[in-house]
Amino acid sequence: VWGEERALFHNTLIVQYKDEIMARYAEGDTVDSGDTTRQKLMRMLSNEICLYDPSAVLSKFPFTHLYEERAILLGGAGRYREALIIYIHVLHDLQSALKYCSSVRTEKQGHVYEQLVSLLVQPPLQSELPGLELTGDGRAPDLEAAIQILEKYGSEMNLVAVLQSLPSNARLHKLAKFLSLAISSKVSVRNEVSVVKGLHHSEHLHIQEERIGLESTKVILSEFTFCSVCGKRFSTLTAFVRQPNGTISHYSCALDKGT
Repeated sequence: VWGEERALFHNTLIVQYKDEIMARYAEGDTVDSGDTTRQKLMRMLSNEICLYDPSAVLSKFPFTHLYEERAILLGGAGRYREALIIYIHVLHDLQSALKYCSSVRTEKQGHVYEQLVSLLVQPPLQSELPGLELTGDGRAPDLEAAIQILEKYGSEMNLVAVLQSLPSNARLHKLAKFLSLAISSKVSVRNEVSVVKGLHHSEHLHIQEERIGLESTKVILSEFTFCSVCGKRFSTLTAFVRQPNGTISHYSCALDKGT
């Protein structure tokens, strides 16, 4: 908002847009997604850089209108399942639900897809969406859509959690592709971890072998030992350096030479 980055200003403008839209609803107007004010509101809510406080703004929004906006705010507040309930069982918009899942750029993305699959095969409880009444015309269980999502995004999900959410009458042959991909992905990750651990162990052994070899090398200084740089003898308390080629030099000479 005019270069302002403090959440208070953005919260206030969002609420003003909301109030304008709700006033028009109260007058009997239809404010669809193509409305200019509503588009401005959606742009602010959907901005990749969130400059408002989703939880604070959410408390100002109605339960009877602006469902898509409410879903965005719920997602921004980390209430992913409630957001998906609105997309699936209020707006009946699976594509928007999928788009929302792909927009979650955190380590919880796999969990969000799991919630989507769960909501497609089993209707939510009314208690899962406080304040918003779920009518009886919610989306019917859709195992086929759930399986398609599993086949496409299953590698990101927890296999056990997904299987527990599926109905008992789910046919195993329909899940074959998902199970194959999911298991292959888990095995691949496990093998990759094993290879990396093996490489680290091998490197550790190599370093230890080098250390033992270097520590076992003896350096004997006598009155006939001369510095390889300056040609002078070593005194009793002189610090010295052994070069990789086996030559010995005064520490100060080695520093001067840059070796």
